[in-house]
Amino acid sequence: MNMNAKSVVVALTMMLISSAAMAVNPAALLGGSSINNSRLDDLKAAQQVYQNLLDEHAREETHIKRLTRRLERAERKLEKAQFNVNKLRAELMFTRDIQRRQASELKVAGERLNRAWQAAYGTPEYRVAAKK
Repeated sequence: MNMNAKSVVVALTMMLISSAAMAVNPAALLGGSSINNSRLDDLKAAQQVYQNLLDEHAREETHIKRLTRRLERAERKLEKAQFNVNKLRAELMFTRDIQRRQASELKVAGERLNRAWQAAYGTPEYRVAAKK
């Protein structure tokens, strides 16, 4: 809608609001009683359509604001959840690294224990029991 059309709509709206507030006959606003009933009916119908669209626009504006707030809250929750996922992933990687290091150290310690045992007691001999 261009600026001239907007200006006309705003001016008509203001006139309609003023006429409703002062209980002025719309025919008087349009130049007196020479306006016929069909034009007056058309004016009233146009006023009603405009008012309905204005009300619907206001409802949609409210709905958009509500949806925007809900989206912003959901995005904040998502950011927080992503932060927690990243934190847990890092902690898991750190713990797995510790476990791998411990597994390596455990293997080295087990081999050392085995060598120390063999040095102290020799290699164990396994005897198979004779069948009776």
